[in-house]
Amino acid sequence: MLSPRDRVIRLGNHNPFCRNIILEAIRLIAHNLPLAYSKGTNVTARFNMLLAANIAGLAFASSRLGAVHGLAYIIDTESTCPMAGLMPLCFLTS
Repeated sequence: MLSPRDRVIRLGNHNPFCRNIILEAIRLIAHNLPLAYSKGTNVTARFNMLLAANIAGLAFASSRLGAVHGLAYIIDTESTCPMAGLMPLCFLTS
């Protein structure tokens, strides 16, 4: 059985670049989300959350997952099948 961290890493057409940056985003979020939530005036924690969101977006765009989501969204709007049900099919065909 894969751990949640390994499940995240093994999804998509990742490469060493994506793997390293998504791990950094996860590390930043795990450390800074509780701080940013508990004290909204903590500028450093909020900055690190912003950085984590940007890093995660870069990994998302670099691993072809954007194409999968885009394709599933188009099929979802034209059919009665929910997007969540289409994601595995789109992932396998992309």
